[in-house]
Amino acid sequence: MDTITYKQFKRLFIIAFLSLNFLTFPSRLTQQTGSDGMVCILITGAVAYLAIVCGVKIMLAHPSKSFPEVLKIIFGKWLSKIILFLFVMNFMLFTLYTLRILAELICSYIIPDMPLIMVESVFLLTCMYLLFRRLRTLGNVAQILFGLLAANFVVLSFVCIGPSNPMNLLPLFTSKPLDYLNGTLVMCAYLFSGALTIPFFMPYICDLKQNSGRIFKDMLGMVAMVCGVYCLFYYFCIGVLGKRYCAKYVFPAMSVAQGDGDSSAFFERFELILLINMLCMMFTYITVMLKGIKFAIYDSSLKEKNKAVLLAVSLSLIMAADIFLNTETVGKVVFRFMDASNLTSSHMSLLIFVYVIMLIRGRRAVE
Repeated sequence: MDTITYKQFKRLFIIAFLSLNFLTFPSRLTQQTGSDGMVCILITGAVAYLAIVCGVKIMLAHPSKSFPEVLKIIFGKWLSKIILFLFVMNFMLFTLYTLRILAELICSYIIPDMPLIMVESVFLLTCMYLLFRRLRTLGNVAQILFGLLAANFVVLSFVCIGPSNPMNLLPLFTSKPLDYLNGTLVMCAYLFSGALTIPFFMPYICDLKQNSGRIFKDMLGMVAMVCGVYCLFYYFCIGVLGKRYCAKYVFPAMSVAQGDGDSSAFFERFELILLINMLCMMFTYITVMLKGIKFAIYDSSLKEKNKAVLLAVSLSLIMAADIFLNTETVGKVVFRFMDASNLTSSHMSLLIFVYVIMLIRGRRAVE
């Protein structure tokens, strides 16, 4: 059986937690709450940890079972397929959204004349290649990238310390309760979305049993670390640009990294460091989402030939939707609607819902 180590699992999901909307969230959060967005980040982290705990407890209560098998035990044959379908739809939606952000980023800052669909297709095909490799390969990639990303973020932090002005955050706590709610919904729509795949990966952790006693503490540490990076990044964006320009720019972090008057700079084009980080993070994130789709299909009770066909159909649908959403008008309308409506803000409730139903059915079984 292809497996991943517990250490690789942790590093893989730290990267996955950081990936989606890392560059755009300061702008959207500043639009909602001004400089009070750290409150929304912390609330989102708490919600994410609750969902992660629910997902982990579900799997620990059913050792040696895959997540599709657990859903079948909890919900029955047909309802479990609906719940599993909702997970897969979220994976597809997050994959498409990530591809769009990545393509716009590359076409804006690296290859201006390149069509979006070319960037998206190349990146998606590369992720599909890793999808069909061993899971341990993805774990090894995550271990290598984790050190590179950490070093790059340390460099970028030192770059931003000099020009950032803490006074740009003032005044604090001026937002209304509705503003905090809207800001939290914005953050919940994408941040920590990689947590949805955790139950699908857990059966493949080779040394999970030896580390099961510390997993909740480790998950808390992971969420706290990621929240800390988000808060620090948010502070730098406002500290350097100010609230007005941070809210105005789509990718405020890129504007921070491109600052010409940075006295800390020892070479030009710091945005390339940030772009390298984002390419690595999004590559990992999309592969995790695709692996989640594969596990959802291959760990189910379908026949082997049907599993291969269903996976091929799922990947074809992603590619077809990617092509359809590539057009200037359709793509902008769809993704702006997603952003404006916070369509995916309830995705964490899936794991919480499954856990609550498991508890209810467990008590009924005892009674």
